[in-house]
Amino acid sequence: MSKLKAGIIGSGKIAQVRHIPEYLQRNDVELVAICDVNLQRVKKIAQTHNISFATNKQSEILQSSDIDLISICTPNALHSKYALEALNHNKHVLVEKPMATNLKDLKKLYKTARKHNLVLMPGHNQRFDPVHRQVKELIDNKAIGNIIQFTSNYQHPGPQFWSVDKENSWFFNQKLSSFGALGDLAIHKLDLIQWLINQTFSEWFVAKNKAHDSRASISLRTRSGIVGSINVSWNNPLQDHRTVLYGTKGTIVFGEELHEVSIHRFNGETKIERIQPILRKDGKPNSGIIDHFVECVKGTESLSIDSKHVKNSLKVILS
Repeated sequence: MSKLKAGIIGSGKIAQVRHIPEYLQRNDVELVAICDVNLQRVKKIAQTHNISFATNKQSEILQSSDIDLISICTPNALHSKYALEALNHNKHVLVEKPMATNLKDLKKLYKTARKHNLVLMPGHNQRFDPVHRQVKELIDNKAIGNIIQFTSNYQHPGPQFWSVDKENSWFFNQKLSSFGALGDLAIHKLDLIQWLINQTFSEWFVAKNKAHDSRASISLRTRSGIVGSINVSWNNPLQDHRTVLYGTKGTIVFGEELHEVSIHRFNGETKIERIQPILRKDGKPNSGIIDHFVECVKGTESLSIDSKHVKNSLKVILS
């Protein structure tokens, strides 16, 4: 069987640390093309990873009949535009989050993907983390009874400390990013919590420091009465990834320590489960997002990211 041909639009940090290495480690995919407005950078990356074609013209990849699937790793404001063009040129598409910056464009993306029978997938990689998968299993098995409340933090020092462009990162340009920490961080936790509890949010209140936020707090409620909060920040040098799920029989805590889940029950029982990470060939954690995308394209797996969760998450951060 011939290999699937993949292309990437955008060569920033997420492309470099996730999409490129995770495509390259698959035996059934050939990463053949990459694009970025910074031609010098993208040519260097292509040379480093033996990618045969590098360009600063996205149309040369989006419209190429030789490419089967595409990752969109551009600034947020360009996600839906390039994804739609790729779908209309018969490409399966993996789009970094948020998949669109408004609900109209999101609806159009899903409609177009259905029309052409193509895989359209957002980059909600937290669902594939082994720790989160173990937590999902615990919840589904009623390890702490019924979930009634949650708190979740996602905080780090900010894009200037990890983006390839540092202080000049597009994250700080509202025209390109559309969102601040809400679109960068909160959307991950919104998707994760919805997946864990298998419910969408019906009510919410978003408090943020300014229109283009660097910190925000979200209070949420589901129709069944689960309440909780998500707190995000680009202003925490220590980082904070702690999530607590409160159930009728106890609590589950994760994110305090890498690869650990702790279960605390009202009857006094405490259990700590250590989860084995899944590593790539280079020894770094495998996000699982590329693998799931490729398997969905091949038809060996069904898309596990529900569009209603994607829509609900976008509605919240648009508030």
